[in-house]
Amino acid sequence: MNITLSFFTLSHLISHSPTLTANPSSRILSCRIFHSQFRKSFSPIFFSTSPLNFEAQNSLFQQFILTPLRFERAQYSDATIDARRLSFIVGSVNISYCRFRLCLGRNGISGGAIFCVANLSLTQCLFEHNSARKAGSIYCNGELLLKSVTFDGGYSDIGQGFINEDCDYLNLHQELVTFVNLEAINSACFIRSSPGNVVINAINLSTSSAKNSNAGFSLFDTKNDIIFSIFFELTAFKESCIFMKRCKNTQIDRTLYWLIRSSNDNTEGSTCLSYYDTSSKCTVLHCAFLLCSPGGSQLVKASDFAQIFISEACTTVDRVSFIGDESGISVDKKLRVNDQCGDRLVIHIDKPFGYHTENIALDLATMRSDVYDGLIIGALAIIVVIVTASISFLILYQFTR
Repeated sequence: MNITLSFFTLSHLISHSPTLTANPSSRILSCRIFHSQFRKSFSPIFFSTSPLNFEAQNSLFQQFILTPLRFERAQYSDATIDARRLSFIVGSVNISYCRFRLCLGRNGISGGAIFCVANLSLTQCLFEHNSARKAGSIYCNGELLLKSVTFDGGYSDIGQGFINEDCDYLNLHQELVTFVNLEAINSACFIRSSPGNVVINAINLSTSSAKNSNAGFSLFDTKNDIIFSIFFELTAFKESCIFMKRCKNTQIDRTLYWLIRSSNDNTEGSTCLSYYDTSSKCTVLHCAFLLCSPGGSQLVKASDFAQIFISEACTTVDRVSFIGDESGISVDKKLRVNDQCGDRLVIHIDKPFGYHTENIALDLATMRSDVYDGLIIGALAIIVVIVTASISFLILYQFTR
């Protein structure tokens, strides 16, 4: 059986049971939701413990007391089934042009807006002021693909944007993703804590904070490629921007760190980049570190046998504040310290960051334009009629005198 909801609206649902439930006995093979709105509910809109494919487009999920979309694995009690196999058993989840606003993961539930043990693909989606104790907007145990997605506002204990874990050797890919105004105790933007490849292409982390550590993101046991990204005005007590532990070879290219701050009372970790507990190498190319405050630590830090190589970097601080005297960090002769770095203030991106409702905005603009044009044309027609009538009356009056 296949379910399709199109131009569907539900509001003020008081029931504590999910609106739609898919389980092995229901024999639901797929569920599709298009151009629909779901508001003010005490329970999930869709709850699945069954193998299926799910798709949502151009829909709104707003003010949920419990995570609106949950893709569970309750019937798979065999602990030997790992997350990789499970992600294919449950099916794939594809969501595009959707908004999730004011959704809460109550009672310790992870993922304020989406809880998913399947492979999850998100395109052109907006997550606004969602919250959960863990993973404020998205909790995912499968392969995760984010393209042109925005996370705006909200608070959680850890990982306000998303958490991607228990997904060994599955990929995390982000492109044109924005994280803004996020708050957490630790790791405000996102966490990936399973082995696999991480590709980060043109993301923007701005004006976010963590009470303890890491206003940016944390990566564990991964091989990473980070390019064309901007980290702006991130504040934490320590490890304020990027924290990597046990990671494989990593490359960070043409990325801008701007106004990253750590506490003056902290003497541990780094402000911009930490690379710990590994014998691998992190290569930093053509990056700029502008007006970053290391507090009581330094901007870049490596530990144990980790190696960081920095090439053609530019920073507004001195060399000691930048890398200290650690043997694990090496720089080339093109390092510029105490520099204004005026040539590094712009990163050229061909496409806009994050979520933009181009189709909906155009439709609304067209509707407004049509109404406006209709009023103008109508008014002009009335004026023409009045003027014509006046002229005819004057001509008739002259001939009848």
